[in-house]
Amino acid sequence: MVDFNSLPEAIQSLQNDMQMIKRLMENLEQPDVIFNVDETAAFLNVTRQTVYDMVGDGRIPNIKKKGSKRLFFSKRDLTTWLKESSRKVKEEAI
Repeated sequence: MVDFNSLPEAIQSLQNDMQMIKRLMENLEQPDVIFNVDETAAFLNVTRQTVYDMVGDGRIPNIKKKGSKRLFFSKRDLTTWLKESSRKVKEEAI
């Protein structure tokens, strides 16, 4: 139950939910593209080694089929990851 004192927090929660829904809908509208390591490095403007380092540290979303050594990356997941990382930096600066 929302009372007058908790109204600002409830509004903020609704705004956050609306932003998440908007991001999800944007992702649904875009066809997904699967990148290999080189394409991911080019997309992120980093080196291949940086991509491997980020995978090793668990910092970047990736796809690895069981029993395979090859890594793949969803453009949709990378775009969402970049947007979320950007938001966290902005929030920490405030």
